[in-house]
Amino acid sequence: VEQGQDCNQELRINDCLLPSPPATSTRLSNRVKDEDTNVSCRKILSGLHVLIISTDKFFTDDWQSVLDSLGAAVTKRTAASARLAQLRAPDVVVTDSKAPTALCTDLSARHDIPVVSTNWV
Repeated sequence: VEQGQDCNQELRINDCLLPSPPATSTRLSNRVKDEDTNVSCRKILSGLHVLIISTDKFFTDDWQSVLDSLGAAVTKRTAASARLAQLRAPDVVVTDSKAPTALCTDLSARHDIPVVSTNWV
């Protein structure tokens, strides 16, 4: 438009438009792509091993359900006698104030495993 004003002449509108992309997608193929995207978006924790520790069975069951639905591999421990050496090494630990003391002691010696509360999650 500015070029047309500078030259005191009109520009054709088609000279100013960007070309449109080819019509290769259909409504059905877009829906399949959207569904694939939604599934992958929901599995944002895929490949992550999460250890949930608490003596509260409801806490571990609830968080296992949430983390499973996000794609995480989940291990939960409620027993006070459980030890970290007996478990597959987790990528992260989710806990509450009722965590078994033995596991907390083991985790305090391991600085490479992040421990988070549900307030953070």
